[in-house]
Amino acid sequence: MSKALTQVLTGSTDTDSDAAMQPYPGEVPAEGISLVNLTKKYGGIPVVDDVNLAIKPGEFMTFLGPSGSGKTTTLSMIAGFTDVTSGDLKIHGNPVKDVPANKRGIGMVFQNYALFPHMSVHANVEFPLRVRKIAKSERNSMIRDALAMVHMEEYADRFPAELSGGQQQRVALARALVYRPSVLLMDEPLGALDKKLRDWLQSEIKRVHREVGATFVYVTHDQEEALSMSDRIAVFNNGKIEQVGTGVELYEKPETLFVGTFLGESTVFYGTHAGTTSTGTVIDVAGTHLHTTSELKETKLALLLRPEKLFLSATDSATTSAVNEVTVSVKSATYLGAAWRYVVELPDGTSALVRTENNAGIPEVGQPALLRWNVESGVLLRDER
Repeated sequence: MSKALTQVLTGSTDTDSDAAMQPYPGEVPAEGISLVNLTKKYGGIPVVDDVNLAIKPGEFMTFLGPSGSGKTTTLSMIAGFTDVTSGDLKIHGNPVKDVPANKRGIGMVFQNYALFPHMSVHANVEFPLRVRKIAKSERNSMIRDALAMVHMEEYADRFPAELSGGQQQRVALARALVYRPSVLLMDEPLGALDKKLRDWLQSEIKRVHREVGATFVYVTHDQEEALSMSDRIAVFNNGKIEQVGTGVELYEKPETLFVGTFLGESTVFYGTHAGTTSTGTVIDVAGTHLHTTSELKETKLALLLRPEKLFLSATDSATTSAVNEVTVSVKSATYLGAAWRYVVELPDGTSALVRTENNAGIPEVGQPALLRWNVESGVLLRDER
């Protein structure tokens, strides 16, 4: 393990008196993390392109996006592992763009755990305290507290090879938090774990965040993980942030087609502007007029709908003027326990997803059906294709 990485993992610096690296006392700082026009280029090509973001002190912020979207590079610039090409970067109001990684006062948790294999759990967690020359009497109580926080007290004498992946990640979390950094960065820390364990650790990390009060910045490509853990989410795409908001805001009110289709399942009707009414915009989809409650002056439009906002019924059932409807063909029906998931074929040959709690009155697979939704359920967006 390199000296620089060891220093970041353990919170050590070349000078023991560095004030920025004193143990985090638990009070929420007045300022969080500020990214202003942050840019990183490789060979003149931007991989992070003019990113602006203010992360609140004590917030759980998640960077979400596909591979190559710029989220990990942005985290790496905050950590100090990657140089900034241009723009400003501040932590708690202090410029850190030119500050070495090991002097930024942050904790770091990686996907591969990065534990010292020749050290016991106790020694791994103790290491950041030992290099900081904290008295042994204080170290023991801090180690106990850190291991208790992640429910690993009984494993203190074991070595990493004797632990499961989830247990190793909990030890890595304890080591990152034992000296109470004011900022903790996590780069896909649960990516190598199975779903059941990942789900459990998500709730544990969120619990730890509430207990320590530090600022957490978390990178993932997993949508459910981002929705379940975050105070806010920054959605990255092609080196830029498309939208920042709570999980509810991003899911219910996406501002771009990319955000709407990347976060959660969706059905999208593509069409053209066909006029306006007193209540909103009309979109022409292959000759069918669909009504919305939004106003958007674009020629090419996309109407996004979530599966749970759609309803299937027989073709001869009654309807109302407040409902859009399209004749479709039921292609498949899957029982999920708490709900049914239907795939239907739209008139243009594309597919739509419907999720409902019961299948009463829904035609069988291979039969025609009416796909309906309330006018206010759709999100009207610019067609970005």
